[in-house]
Order: sequence, then C-alpha cells, then structure tokens
Amino acid sequence: MNTLKQIADYIVGIASNNPLVKQSSWGFIRRFEEINDKLYPYAFLVVEEFPISPYTSSFNFSLVIADLLDFDFSNENSIISDSFEILHSILSVIDREQLVLLSNINVVPFTTRGTDNVAGCTANFVVDVDKPFNVC
Repeated sequence: MNTLKQIADYIVGIASNNPLVKQSSWGFIRRFEEINDKLYPYAFLVVEEFPISPYTSSFNFSLVIADLLDFDFSNENSIISDSFEILHSILSVIDREQLVLLSNINVVPFTTRGTDNVAGCTANFVVDVDKPFNVC
C-alpha cells in the first residue's frame, strides 16, 4: 500500500468500521464543507501536503471527527470527549496494522458555527511510505 488513494481508502475504511461513526469520506477540506446531508458523527480524512524525497513519500493527513451540537451547545464537551475517543480508536488500529504513523499525533478540539453547528476533534499525523524514485 503506497499510493495516496490506497492509504486514504484504508484509513477511511477503518473509520467506517468504527461503530460510533455514521459516515466517512476523504478529500480536500473544501469538499467536507460542500457535502450536504452528512450523517453525524462524521469522519473526514483531509489530504494535506505530501512531500517526497528520493526514497520516501510522506503523506500528511488530518482526520476530523465532527458531531452536531445541540441548539444551546450544551453537549459541546461531550462531543469533544467522544470525538477524541473515536480518533484514538481509529488511530490505534491504523498504527497496529499496515501503516506506521510518524512522530507525535496532534489532536485539536474545535467548535464551528456554520450550516451545521458542529464540534469535535482533528488529529494531524504523517504516514511515511518507502517509495524510491528509481522504482516504477
């Protein structure tokens, strides 16, 4: 597994298998904002930059777990806590299976007002893949 699509599909597959996640997909951040009729909790894998060297490719991702806030935002802390637990379970499966996550994983809680008022957590991480230039 060494292409962007293979890695992203694999991670989204793990998220989809989490019993607490109702819907998941991947793409660029503007795509998440354009998806209508999301089912929450929603897992979205954001493709960030992917630097390459002569021997490896490093794929930078952000995995967003979002859920709907109550009208009065009274469930904000619960959503952030639950989102962290969902992220933790997804990332622990990834790291135990076929991919190796590099360095520390940064998790950032958020609350966003928009079409859907949501809260959750985002995990930023890097997957490093051996991919020499001289191998086709």
